[in-house]
Amino acid sequence: MAHDVPSDDPSARPRSLLDHIPDDAPVLDQAREIGRRCAEVGFEWATAAEVMTKVEEELRELQNETSRERQTAELGDVLFSLAQWARKQDIDPREALRLQMIRFKARFREVERLAEPLGGVAACSLEQLESFWQASKRTQP
Repeated sequence: MAHDVPSDDPSARPRSLLDHIPDDAPVLDQAREIGRRCAEVGFEWATAAEVMTKVEEELRELQNETSRERQTAELGDVLFSLAQWARKQDIDPREALRLQMIRFKARFREVERLAEPLGGVAACSLEQLESFWQASKRTQP
């Protein structure tokens, strides 16, 4: 059979399910698409809870690593697993992160406002800043 013979012609080689995912696409989009394509052929967790178990496993692995190289790899595993959890929940991880940054900025601005009478955030202790942060979470949900 012709397809059993190795060939230097790329069109003669078997194609991967993951071909044609643009390398220059945003990485969260790539992660979502990789997960979607794998799910189509059954390479998928059955439930979002199972994905979360994987996220927790990856977090433990990240916490146990000491080299920057391994930490980088494990952080990638955590982020990829979280992207798959988001896909299973039909949550856009880009939108979730965008909204979180809006919340964080609003909360931090409130921390700055509360710290101003004490000389600003740089003049405050971590305990004071944490107290202001908790207060900001009540006013900037």
